[in-house]
Amino acid sequence: MTKTKTILVLILALALIPLTANATITRVMGFGGEGAAYIIKDAYTPNIWPQLVANYPSLAGAEFNSAEGTWDFKKAYIDYDFGEDNGVLQLSLDKLTARKYGMDYFDEMDALMGNYNRLSAIYGRPMGDMLIGLGLNYAGKSYKSEEYVDGATTIPAVDASYTTFGLRLGASAIEKQLDLALGFEMASFSDEEGGTVVAENDGSMSVSFAGRFFKKMSDRYALIPNVKVNMMKDGVKGDGWSESASTTSFGLGLGNNWTPVENALAIFELGVMSTSNKCEAESGGVSSETTDSKFDIYWRLGFESKIFGWLNGRLGAERSWVSSTLESELGKPDIGYSSTSTYLGATMHWNRLFIDVLVAPQFLQAGPYFISGMECNTFSRVSLFYKFAE
Repeated sequence: MTKTKTILVLILALALIPLTANATITRVMGFGGEGAAYIIKDAYTPNIWPQLVANYPSLAGAEFNSAEGTWDFKKAYIDYDFGEDNGVLQLSLDKLTARKYGMDYFDEMDALMGNYNRLSAIYGRPMGDMLIGLGLNYAGKSYKSEEYVDGATTIPAVDASYTTFGLRLGASAIEKQLDLALGFEMASFSDEEGGTVVAENDGSMSVSFAGRFFKKMSDRYALIPNVKVNMMKDGVKGDGWSESASTTSFGLGLGNNWTPVENALAIFELGVMSTSNKCEAESGGVSSETTDSKFDIYWRLGFESKIFGWLNGRLGAERSWVSSTLESELGKPDIGYSSTSTYLGATMHWNRLFIDVLVAPQFLQAGPYFISGMECNTFSRVSLFYKFAE
């Protein structure tokens, strides 16, 4: 189905058909960016908090977006309900279009047919007064060809592969006010041409941690301190050379949830994010090193309210002030800049069907084609799910 036909189908569906029972990533982003997932209690992001999948049994959903520039069907999932005491299992397929590891040494594989599809299984269940969760995922792509002759040129045999394996553990405690999650991912990849290894993995992996606490101040107000830590290494080596990039980031935020009236939600968060990168390269006994660091002060705010019985609207904004330093043999320049992002979204529902949309910024600026003559996406993201039971 083309992009235009897909959007027309969605618009027709919306004409027929919230505050939703769970916040998809599209709804979360409408509150002020993807980072709002750390301060919205019902954010449906089991890739961050695997234990919370236990709160959403018996549903199936899909994700559409144009994050890589092409509007496409990017994810499908089903949540299986095994009973209140036995938990929920989510099986999902993500259509990834980009690698996380391997730097630019595997660009030729990117151009080959197929995607870096990721299969995930996430299980969450109650354990006493707690919720516990486990997530496993696998992503990969491979290519293999035999040697052949093209005119006067002999094309060598190629055997290239790329895989990642991920594990994530989560728990919710203290009357489910405290959410914790720990993740680990490792990669394996190689490119062999004519029986010789051209490039291969050199210790690529990542570790992540996330935590938050919902401190209820009153029936309508809550404070949410949160923390997130990510460490990643991307290493590639070949015959007589190696290259690696290591990244460490630490974020600390304080957010709030405020319910001014029924069927409305306002959020705000102030936080800091520190990121450091180190790139090392060695070839023929000669080595080089480049480091850079970035410090980000940000705030985000968002508001959602019921408009009609079948429609909720939301808006959000995110502002960042960034200070960056790059250190190499050429010097140590300092760079400072700021950026602002705004979001407009809506949620609609009809019986058990729920659809979240995020309006594309270009559409807000240009308007429909018959007015501006400019062709652009109506939505930048769409999430939909169907609940099999209430």
